[in-house]
Amino acid sequence: RVAATEMDKYLGGDGDIEETLADAEQEVTLNPMVLISPRNEMPLLETWKRISSFDQVELGLTDQQIHSEASRCLNCDIRKFEVVLNTENCKECGYCGEVCNMGVFAPADFFNSKGYRPMIVKSSEWCCGCFKCFFSCPDFAIDVKQKAA
Repeated sequence: RVAATEMDKYLGGDGDIEETLADAEQEVTLNPMVLISPRNEMPLLETWKRISSFDQVELGLTDQQIHSEASRCLNCDIRKFEVVLNTENCKECGYCGEVCNMGVFAPADFFNSKGYRPMIVKSSEWCCGCFKCFFSCPDFAIDVKQKAA
């Protein structure tokens, strides 16, 4: 958005890009009973052939496997997660904010009892359940739970 504002100014505009171009969409409800088809396994070159050659190890999928893999839908948007951050354990490393592509975390405007400015959860609604924050937290201060449907 910052880049778009600067481009608009460079092209002679006022830098205001806040106009509404489309009406807000209606909420879509999906069926919570989702059947997830299994992933197609990639065929690999036999181990004994890999040892003595530089041939490609992954042999590729057939056209039918490609079609079924492309039509697989995991319905990631149907699952909801709750992110809980223990601000007393947080030591202000900021790893959760760095690895989260959804903008769930932000620095707090207060200090915890240990003197650190912890991260806080802006909104659990944005969480996609990738668990990157959970695994990157060295202080074990983050808990991610899937909400019941």
